[in-house]
Amino acid sequence: MKHFFPLTGIVVAILFANGLVCSGQVTRVTAKVKQQNADHNAAIDSAGGTSTKPAAAKAPAAPAKKDPIPDLATAEKVLKYQLNVVKQAKAKTDLAKKSHDTLHATYKGKNLDEATYATVMKRYEAADKEVAAADTALTTARGAFDILFGKYKGYGGTNDYRAQLP
Repeated sequence: MKHFFPLTGIVVAILFANGLVCSGQVTRVTAKVKQQNADHNAAIDSAGGTSTKPAAAKAPAAPAKKDPIPDLATAEKVLKYQLNVVKQAKAKTDLAKKSHDTLHATYKGKNLDEATYATVMKRYEAADKEVAAADTALTTARGAFDILFGKYKGYGGTNDYRAQLP
C-alpha cells in the first residue's frame, strides 16, 4: 500500500504558524518527508505493488498518546490563543502586501540604470517571497484554528469564535 504522511506536514505547519520553526526548517522537513514518501512508494512499485516488508516484520503499534486538550476549558484557551495567531498572521500578510504594493508603486514605469534595476528586482523578488510566506502562514494558522474549533465544539463549546476571525 502506498503511503503519504500528511500529519508531519500539519505538525510542521502549526509549528511554523506559531513561530516555533523558521521557513528554512519547514522547507527541509517538507523536502525530507516528500523524499521518504517517494522512496517508499518507489520500493512498493518495484515490488509489484505490494509492501516490501513481510507482515511479521511490521513494528508493533505505538501506544495511544494522551490527548493534549483534555477538556472544554483547555480547548477554549488554546482556541483563543490560535485566534490571536490568526490575527497576527493576517496583520503580517496585510503588511507584506502593503510593502509589496508600495515598492511596485515607487518604481513602476521608471527608467533605471542597470545597477539600480538589479537592486530593485531583488527587492521585488524578496517582497514577492514575503507575501507568499505570509499567505502560507495565514492559511496554516486558519487551518489550525479550524481543527481546534472543531475540537472545542466537540467538547460542547458554545461561543462562535469564527466570527472574530479577520
